[in-house]
Amino acid sequence: MLAGGTVGLLALNPFNLFTAFDGGLRNLIGATVAVDYADRARPRIAMVTANDDYLTLWDKRWPLGGRDHAEVIDQIIATRPKAIFMDFAFIGSPADPADADALVASLERASQHAMIFIGTPGNPDQGASATWPELVSLANLNPSVQLVSIAVAADAEPGTYPTDGPVDAQYPTAAIAIAEYIEPGSTQELRRRGIRSLDIQWSAPPPVNCRAHVEQEARSCENISAESWLRGTRLLLGGILRAPIPSLNYPEPFRIANTPLPTIEAADLTALEPEQAEALRGAVVFYGGAFKFTGQDTIEAAPYGPLPGVFAHAMALDNILTLRDSAVRSDSPLGGDRQSYRLIQALTIVTLALTLSCLAMTPLVLGFTPHTAMRRALQIEGWVLVGGAILALLEWKVLHVSPGLWFGALVATRAVAAFLPHVGRLQDSGEFYTRDVGE
Repeated sequence: MLAGGTVGLLALNPFNLFTAFDGGLRNLIGATVAVDYADRARPRIAMVTANDDYLTLWDKRWPLGGRDHAEVIDQIIATRPKAIFMDFAFIGSPADPADADALVASLERASQHAMIFIGTPGNPDQGASATWPELVSLANLNPSVQLVSIAVAADAEPGTYPTDGPVDAQYPTAAIAIAEYIEPGSTQELRRRGIRSLDIQWSAPPPVNCRAHVEQEARSCENISAESWLRGTRLLLGGILRAPIPSLNYPEPFRIANTPLPTIEAADLTALEPEQAEALRGAVVFYGGAFKFTGQDTIEAAPYGPLPGVFAHAMALDNILTLRDSAVRSDSPLGGDRQSYRLIQALTIVTLALTLSCLAMTPLVLGFTPHTAMRRALQIEGWVLVGGAILALLEWKVLHVSPGLWFGALVATRAVAAFLPHVGRLQDSGEFYTRDVGE
């Protein structure tokens, strides 16, 4: 009954419902484990974001023209970064050819000192998403300039990152291309494991030394936990309760102005502080937009909430080079679609639950009567959670599978298990009888 009901529920394909559950749990787990993100052997990454202040202070207009981007690139390259990635879609043809010429000239100068990666939302040579022909020509002629995919597949899960160009395999995704440039062969592990999509793991901001802040800022961060385990526990409890309870201080990272990576606003590039210039020097610089009116180009990042989409490329690169073979996948490790994998997971949970339940019974599987049916149902209901937890632990720690994959199967199995005690009550009352409610 448990197996049949679970498979039947999943066969109805309530994918959107489970995806909502999965996303919530993934964000909760992501916020909790972010405080233990590896802090050694991480690639040097820095962010440069053009936002509303940039438009206001420098009297710019949206969309930014080639000359505007050229100014930013010239200012970034002056700090001598290792590489620059531009997360902007240069679609169609420039309104002013001189605009494209200015950007191409800037990129040519920059390519003499750093590798340049230019984002393209589709096949840059054809279709509605064709990239400026001047940039395509530059990438074809200059080995220090490469076009990379910034496209997102229509069926992509929120918070995930593709390892292959979803539009054209000729153009790898930005993080994959940059990882191979920084460390050739670093993406071989992803290919060996057959990973088609990463579940981005975010790094939390470090604990804050409030004494280094002015008085007003100190009051806003005085309860940040110094110990990572305590921060993780508070984030977990706060996420479950979904309420800003003062004693839990949920969510802690929002109490300070911080991002997962060193971030500099484009408006500040003309007058960099020494530490800002040092953050850019020798780093891979991700340059993208953070405009309030383009909120669709955002990613839900635990524990920060919505962040500009350029951060997804940066953290995906960080995951590949930092987590290595522990990078978390969001696609099925068995191949095929997510729904089929959920059916396999559900049957595995059922098998574990029934096995554990039988092992806990005395006698094991003998002589079920109406009187024991209720006990049997309650026992299976509890062991479903234990079986789900065992499966989740194995997938998370051994296979490095995203919780967004296994939580849906657990929800479906648990929903069916919740009805078993009612079946047991009916059996106890003698209305009907089956030998084993687990069958």
